[in-house]
Amino acid sequence: MQAAKCLALLASWPASVAQFLPEATHYAPVPRSSGCPPARSPARSSAIPEGLKSYSAEGLEEAAAPGTSYVYHMSAKTANAHYEAACAGMGGVDIRFNDPCAWARGEAQLTVAQFTNMCKGATRMIHWHDGADEWGYVNKGQIRTYVASPDGLPWPNSNNDISQHGVWYFPRGWLHGLMCLTPESEGGCVITIFFSGPVSVPIDNHNLDTTFAQAPDEIAAAALSVDIHSY
Repeated sequence: MQAAKCLALLASWPASVAQFLPEATHYAPVPRSSGCPPARSPARSSAIPEGLKSYSAEGLEEAAAPGTSYVYHMSAKTANAHYEAACAGMGGVDIRFNDPCAWARGEAQLTVAQFTNMCKGATRMIHWHDGADEWGYVNKGQIRTYVASPDGLPWPNSNNDISQHGVWYFPRGWLHGLMCLTPESEGGCVITIFFSGPVSVPIDNHNLDTTFAQAPDEIAAAALSVDIHSY
């Protein structure tokens, strides 16, 4: 499949059926609101307002403190998603997201996700993010990355193997995927991903397989360069 052709065709869908692929990022994103409740001061009432009851007690305490912490211990938090069948020998893959409202007074234009217990072959399927650039850091193991440019520049697509302490960057709107290359016997992979926005990116954000499933048959077939009967 020619990635640029595929992206151009998918981006041509009408709004009623499409998840838009934006143009590649060429500018710094405009700061956005996290939607977090305003920080409380100790002088105010300790009663929790009705609108804050969905936030954790820990998050409220940090938001209320005059010196709000800029440290967030990701590994100490309960996993937001657990995939028991994936890498079962390691206890299953866990994904943790930071709570944007629990640090930096909810003003940080950055959110974080951490993947742990990834064994060899564990894959984050090809997908894209329409609302955030992505940076990644390999805490442990070796990760293979795939990325495809929407317009074929500076290259149509690229595969790279990134070892411990290595980093990657995927611009907003670029197709990309990840796979762990380190066997379970060697500890597997742990990665940390950073997104340029105050709101956490959904775990299944714009998966390519889902996008094809939602597309009209003629669009999906053309994107794959096959006739509609074969599709």
